[in-house]
Order: sequence, then structure tokens, then C-alpha cells
Amino acid sequence: MAATAAAERTRRRKRRWRFTGIPAPALVVVALLVLWFAASGSPAAQDSTLERVPAALRDHCGAAGQPAAGATATVTCHDASGQPVTAALYADPRQVSAAYADAVAEAGVAADQGDCASAAGGEHRYPATGPARGRVLCQVRAGTATVTWTDDQARTVTRAEVPAGDDATLRTAWAGWVGWAPEAFPTSDENALLGVAAGTGCVRAAPADLDAYAGAVAGITCTPQGSGARRVSYVRFPDVPALRTAFTALVRAAKAPSGSGCPGSPFLGTTRFDWLSVDLGQVLCHPGPDGTVAMDWSLEAFSMIGHVTGASGDAVGGWWSQWHVAPLSRIVGEVNEHSAPPFPDGVERALLQHIPPQSRQNCVRPSPDRKWQDLGAVAATAAVACGRTSGAGLVVYYQLPDAAAMNQVFNSTGDSEAACTSLPKDFEGDRAYARGGRTGRLACATTGPGGELVLKWTDDQAHIEAVAHRGTTPFALIDWWTHEAGPV
Repeated sequence: MAATAAAERTRRRKRRWRFTGIPAPALVVVALLVLWFAASGSPAAQDSTLERVPAALRDHCGAAGQPAAGATATVTCHDASGQPVTAALYADPRQVSAAYADAVAEAGVAADQGDCASAAGGEHRYPATGPARGRVLCQVRAGTATVTWTDDQARTVTRAEVPAGDDATLRTAWAGWVGWAPEAFPTSDENALLGVAAGTGCVRAAPADLDAYAGAVAGITCTPQGSGARRVSYVRFPDVPALRTAFTALVRAAKAPSGSGCPGSPFLGTTRFDWLSVDLGQVLCHPGPDGTVAMDWSLEAFSMIGHVTGASGDAVGGWWSQWHVAPLSRIVGEVNEHSAPPFPDGVERALLQHIPPQSRQNCVRPSPDRKWQDLGAVAATAAVACGRTSGAGLVVYYQLPDAAAMNQVFNSTGDSEAACTSLPKDFEGDRAYARGGRTGRLACATTGPGGELVLKWTDDQAHIEAVAHRGTTPFALIDWWTHEAGPV
């Protein structure tokens, strides 16, 4: 019993020594915390409250002198240097948005501008790379520098202020508090954008440049290649659903009618677009800032949105038509990798071997709609679309199961007066052909309101039908078919 009593006295002395060793300022903080915790409920709730404050500030917190309206708690914390910040903690994200909106309105700083990591006078999402964590407002006014920011996950609005001369120090400290350490350019997401950027001198997009694209994780801005455009930028998303949500928001903001031609006149509308009949994404035409016009387009295989601006619809539309799928081989490769199953499969690979190398360029799996237009209800064993060639914009090769199916889809009307190779009037013809030991039928036509040049032919030996769409000129189309078309 005597030993037990002695041990208890020793423990009491150690507790007194630890307490008396606390500095006076820390005792004030302890007292504030005791009062705050007493009013805040259980220890679990208190720990949960402190976990919503940036880790760099949690060890120096107490109840704020003036609680924020609607907040479940308002605390004043300090970093290691003693810099105070005040955080208001809310139960509902809508309360966070409302409180932050009030702060922005009071500051008089325009939204979606600047970069608080480099200068005051900004308001934007943060960080510049990776998923957005919240928004930040920074300004210098009336001799005081202020940084106010939200944390979406913690549901907080936090404010820090210093004399105007310490503005840069405050903004640097803020970046450390929220863990915004600049990553070297390019990150992996930025590098993915650089791989398809039709521009030069590309740099990381400013945080405010990403504000129009909710859910974006990276962005780059470039000087456009070619002519007709002033600036082009690319924004990456974590997945296709996030991309589509952001694009829908762009369409709604522009009040653009769906299904209209874009580019076109008037320069306002949105529609889907394709390459070689394969759906690639969506395109939007709309007015831009300061009297410019703009186009946004998505490349879903890359989880990416492109944005280009210029002085006129003709200039921007012309640039987009030339450059939106550049570099083409890179885009086609990504589209094929994301196909289900990946292109080409075994039968498609065998069909590709029948196409001469000159025409076996940028090949993809054609869409069901393209196959229906070319074949009707007949099912092909395999189908491959390639282009552009020297004579046609799109060439589709169909492997048919037998001669009967091939002749059924070709649907010959019988020998015409002249063969297509003689460049008949109106480029209309249908005759048998023989070349290089291969035989079949060759038909040509001028179709549709725009006068599209079409060439189709069969190969009796391989049971292949090929259809060339979007011919450039009759001579170029026949010259290409004679020397580069196949099958082989």
C-alpha cells in the first residue's frame, strides 16, 4: 500500500510539472478551447470541428470573437508564425456558397479572374492542376491585404488579413496552408493535352481559365497553328461523364440550339461531329468576349474540351475544320484504343491487309449508321473505314460472307453506256472491270443536294465491297482507284 501511495504522489508531481511548463500565451489558448469545447458538445464533435481546419493551423485554435451568421462554429487559428485566420464552419454547402458570395460582393473583385498564387486582385478556383478544392479571393484595399477561401469538402469559409505590404507573404502562406504546391509543367494530365494540341508555345492555363469548365483537372493555352484563330486552349477532365456535364453547362450558358449546323450562320448552335463516321464528340459555336466568336468541342476519347477564339465565324470555323482533329494519327489511335472491343480485332486486321498501304491510313471501325447506309440490312463479317485518301475523304471496306451477299448489297443496275474510268458525263456509270488479275464491278454516281461524288466496287476474289465517299474530283477519284485503292 505504501508503494502504491508513493507512485500516486509521483504521478501527481509529474502532472503539476507538465502543467506549469506551459507558456502563458498557450494557457490563454487552452482556456479559450476549454470554453469553446464546453459549448460545442462531445469530444468527438470537437475533434471533428478541428479536422475541418487546415492541418497547418489546427494546433492553435480558439473560439472566434464574432461568430459568423449561420455557421455551426467560428474559430480563430494561427500558423506557426502566429498569423491569425478565422474559419466559419457550415453544415450545408449552400451556406458556404452564400457566405463566400457575400465576401466577393463586399470585396468588389470580379469573379473568374487573376491568379492569387502570383498577384492580388483575383477570384478563381484552386488549385490550378488536379480536382478543384474550393475558391479563393485575394485583394489589397485600404492598406489591408486579404485572402478569403472556401474548402468544399470541409464546408468552410476562411479569412486572413495582413498589412498591405505583407500581401505576397500572406498569399504564399495561404498556398502552404491549403497544400497548393505548384507542380512542374507539364503534369501527366497536361502532357495528355499537349499530345493533341494544335498550337505552339503552350503553357499552363491560369486557374481562372478553368472556371467555365466545372470538374476540369488541367488546362493549357497555346498559340494556334495555321491561321484564322487568336487563341486555342485545351481542358482535361477525369472522365467522360464529367466532360459531358461541363459541356452541357456551356451549351446552356450560350443558349445554343441543339442539332444546328456548327460552324455556320448564325454562329450559334451545337451538334455532334464525327471522323470517318465515328462519333468523336460535340461542338458548340457561340459569341466570345470583346466582340470575338468562339468554338468549344469535345474529344471524348481524351476526356478533353478544346476552346478556340477569333474575329469572325468564318475565320474560327475554318480553323476548326482544319485543325480540330490534328494530329490525326494520335486522335485516331486513342479512338481505336477506346473502342469496344479495341480496333482492330482479328477479322478487321485481316480486312486491313487487303487495303494498299497508301490508302490504309487513319483507319477506324465505321459506325452502325454508316454501315446501314452502305449495306442496308446485310451484315458484313468486318468493316473498316480509312481516309483521307488522294481521291476521297472516306473509304469504307466491307468483308461480306459470300458472293451472293456481296452482289446483293452492290445492287447493280446492269452495264451503263460508259465505264466510270472514262469519266462519263455527270459521273454516272456501272460496268464490270478487270485489273491485275482481279475482277468485279465498278459504279460511280453524283448524289445528294451537294453533288457528292461516290465510287463503289466489288472484288470477286475476296468478296469485298468498297465504297468511297466525298470524292474530290472525278479525275482524282478514278486516278486514286486505279493506283491506290485495292483490294489486293
